Amino acid sequence: MKGFFIVFSFFIVSLFSSCDSPSTVLQKPIEKKAQDPEKFVLTGELIRKGLIKKNGMETGYTDLYIRASVQDYYIKFCESEVDRGVLEPLIGQVVSIHVVIKSGLWDDCDESETEEQSRTGNYVVVKELMN
Repeated sequence: MKGFFIVFSFFIVSLFSSCDSPSTVLQKPIEKKAQDPEKFVLTGELIRKGLIKKNGMETGYTDLYIRASVQDYYIKFCESEVDRGVLEPLIGQVVSIHVVIKSGLWDDCDESETEEQSRTGNYVVVKELMN
């Protein structure tokens, strides 16, 4: 019985000593690629929305948006590298576009010092049409 206890004890000690701690198993640190947090590829339906004034009247002017998940992002073409004419034939289709998400004035496209009333919020600048 004493021999069995010694063999059993040796087995238990060797079992636990052979297990490496997590710090010795992960000797090489995990390297993550740096990503620019403002650059994304959005995939969603390209939609057209009419511009409505504060009084509820339609202006007859329409804007393009990309519907990504639960949010529609306004596409600001004056800062984009893709023209409106390239995207208009794709309205109603799912597209993938490389964008930069920004926050600011939607309707302010000139560099003048004059202030005009403008819609504000998050919008996208299209860098490239992916498909």
